[in-house]
Amino acid sequence: MKTICKDGISVYLLEDDATVEFVSNGLLIDTGESKFIVSDLTLENMDIHEDITAPDLWRGGVYAFDGEAWVLQLNRAPRVVSMRQARLALLAEGLLDGVNAAITDPAQVIEWEYATEVKRDDDLVSAIAGGLSMTDDQVAGLFLKASMY
Repeated sequence: MKTICKDGISVYLLEDDATVEFVSNGLLIDTGESKFIVSDLTLENMDIHEDITAPDLWRGGVYAFDGEAWVLQLNRAPRVVSMRQARLALLAEGLLDGVNAAITDPAQVIEWEYATEVKRDDDLVSAIAGGLSMTDDQVAGLFLKASMY
């Protein structure tokens, strides 16, 4: 795999056989199945890293990459995810079982069981985060991961 980063943020993930070249009006990317030109990438603001292994839940614009380490960009975390996304992220992180223990208020139990979405600034999230001893950055990271499901 290879990634194209703009200002250090991975924006494209391509197969090894994809070609990338500068043309007069931008960067021409040829995946073999399609060709497209990206006009906002220049020699000054982009890097191409080859022979990389991307994170399992890679999505463009969500990870910084310096050629060695992938760093989740917490400032790109959404404010709202679906309950399905939230539960899948909690399950993936091994936290789902701990959530039920963290929710003690009867109104929050009802909200957890029947809500269709989860908001980062909601009291329910604060209760869960407090019960699981999670920092604000950890909550943001969990919301970002949830948005990828």
